[in-house]
Order: sequence, then C-alpha cells, then structure tokens
Amino acid sequence: YEGDEIELGDGTHGIITRMGLMHTDLRGGDEIITRIPNSQIATQRARNVSRINKCQVKQTLWFGYKDVGRMDAVVSEIKEEIRSSCPELIT
Repeated sequence: YEGDEIELGDGTHGIITRMGLMHTDLRGGDEIITRIPNSQIATQRARNVSRINKCQVKQTLWFGYKDVGRMDAVVSEIKEEIRSSCPELIT
C-alpha cells in the first residue's frame, strides 16, 4: 500500500510513494525517489516492514579484563535500563 515501508530482496528499501500499473516509486532514507518496474518487484522477495510490531536488537559490547569483576553489576544495570525504557519488552 502507498505509505508502507518495504524492503526488497535486492536490498532496496524505502516507503512506497506511488503504485502504478507499470512501476512503483520508493522514497529511500536519503529522500531520493527510485522508480522500480513492477516486473522487477514481482520476481523478488518483498518484506513489508511497516507492518512489523516487534523487532530484535543485537548489540556487541566490549569490556577490558579489568572490568571482569564488575560484569554482574554492569549486566544488571543494562537490564534495568532496558526494562525502564521498554516496559513491554519480550524476553
């Protein structure tokens, strides 16, 4: 639908600004409109990311050996910050 954010199998990502019989226009994060023939869209996987109501975040944290003794406290602080910022968190 127009206004939905999609991601195509080739990595193209954007918000649908116009859907026509022959082509679809996507506005990317850089605000540039890309016109894609519907025949190309029909031959690849498409994800409608605007309809997703949950997401997963992965983060790598680096600590020095001098902090090993503090890890339990650091992990507890991180979890508490996440809980307070995201009360509907699913674990």
